[in-house]
Amino acid sequence: MKNSGIRFPEFTKHLLPNGMTILLWEDHRLPLLAFEVLLKIGATADPPGKEGLAAITLSLLRKGTRRRSARQFAETLDSVGGRFSTDQAIDCGLLSLEVLREDWQLGLTLLAEALRQPVFPREEFDKKIEQAIAGWRQARDNPANVIEQYFNSFLFAGHPYGRSELGTETSLASLSLAEVVAFHQRYYGPEQVILAIAGDCNSSEVLAKIHELFADWQPGAAVVPVPAPPQKWSHSRVLLVDKPDEQQVYFCLGNVGAAYNCPDYAGLDVLETILGGRFTSWLNAALRIQAGLTYSASVFSSRHLLPGALMVASDTAVAAAGRALEICLAQMRRLHDHQLDEATLQSTVNYIRGQYPANFETLEQLAGLACDLEFYGVGPAMVNTYFDRLAALTVAELERLAREYFPREAFAFVLAGPAKKLRKVAAHFGPVEEIKLSDPGFYSPA
Repeated sequence: MKNSGIRFPEFTKHLLPNGMTILLWEDHRLPLLAFEVLLKIGATADPPGKEGLAAITLSLLRKGTRRRSARQFAETLDSVGGRFSTDQAIDCGLLSLEVLREDWQLGLTLLAEALRQPVFPREEFDKKIEQAIAGWRQARDNPANVIEQYFNSFLFAGHPYGRSELGTETSLASLSLAEVVAFHQRYYGPEQVILAIAGDCNSSEVLAKIHELFADWQPGAAVVPVPAPPQKWSHSRVLLVDKPDEQQVYFCLGNVGAAYNCPDYAGLDVLETILGGRFTSWLNAALRIQAGLTYSASVFSSRHLLPGALMVASDTAVAAAGRALEICLAQMRRLHDHQLDEATLQSTVNYIRGQYPANFETLEQLAGLACDLEFYGVGPAMVNTYFDRLAALTVAELERLAREYFPREAFAFVLAGPAKKLRKVAAHFGPVEEIKLSDPGFYSPA
């Protein structure tokens, strides 16, 4: 089956002499423009003990520039119905802006001000820090909100991928305004920017405006650090996160998985979907439908510049924790025990094909994906050949991928619930370390 229906829009690529990358795609069906900025500055650039510095810096870009106060910036955006948001990831930062066709010059001007001329007002910095710390404290009321962060901090202990992109209560409290200003001066520069623009525009006019606003921007003062690849675990261990009054146990298990540019991405998507990516997945059928232990179970992988986490996640009653974990392990073993078959493969491929177009419905999604394809070095071929790759998969190939990427024996386990009732169960799966959910921060190696 050939992929005749999904073609990624042909963004034209332009590189400014100062290293800034521009991706443009004209689409005149709607009078809208989406601007997506991918900053190649991730949480991996946070100094040890200063987790959250990249995220706080990014979040303050629109909170006052040399030309506008935070209020004036917001009022200007509101006056044209524009939307502006930021999001910090482990490898990069993201800015999104959407405006109407007639306001495209204003949109680019605001982006340039935010990236190049933030003034980081003291009152806005204090407010952000206070909000971020309060957010973590509130999130800890429900282990479901933080279990993934505990899992990453345990699986990647000592590696930058174990950091919280948004910092911790302790690290955020240690940040200073001077460190934010210095972080911006050190790392922000045109060579770190991929700007994708999609929508109702004239490319020549947009490029001329980009030259006017960005061509004299000088590179940052320092190179953004890139960590070494994380290593897979060779034996199982358990982190027990104590919340004495919790009635449920929230749990994750997994190991280091694949990177974004992994050539086996289509097959891995199929395996993840078989195991935990849809209602009829093995995990959902075994845990929810057959055993009645949970309302949901899922599998997902975090694919970054370097291999991220491959994780199974669910929750159940405390008394059923051991049984639920054994069921998860049994379903993982099925990937290795020749229980994959042609009917399962084809059903899953058809399901993925039906879901896939939903990823390309908005200009914002397209511009964002254009940034990702450029940043991770995979290009539009990753999209344009996806259905062909799915069609070429065989059961034998899936079994190879399961052996290479999915753990059979060595797992990182994280259980969050009442430790007093879970210690015996946890010890069954490996050596146990115990911390309290109420403690600030997440897991740190001893």
